Amino acid sequence: MIYDYQFDFTSRSFISWRENFKDFAIDKLVYNEIMVPTNDSARNIFLMKLLLTNDHHVCFPGPTGTGKSLNSYSLLGTGLNDTY
Repeated sequence: MIYDYQFDFTSRSFISWRENFKDFAIDKLVYNEIMVPTNDSARNIFLMKLLLTNDHHVCFPGPTGTGKSLNSYSLLGTGLNDTY
């Protein structure tokens, strides 16, 4: 499906969302801090970063336990500079 791929602007081609976390390994054993990346989390983080860096508001509604807060903390902690 088209939703299983993202457009990579550097190589000008479509790549799988899984390429974002192909070298994933769990370093810590603190259960509540473990984030296992999925296609959905990669898409959500990508969209959140795209919206924030283009000065748009972000709202990710959804049921409890789907990783909304964890994805936000991950992006703000490692994916963006201090401006955000």
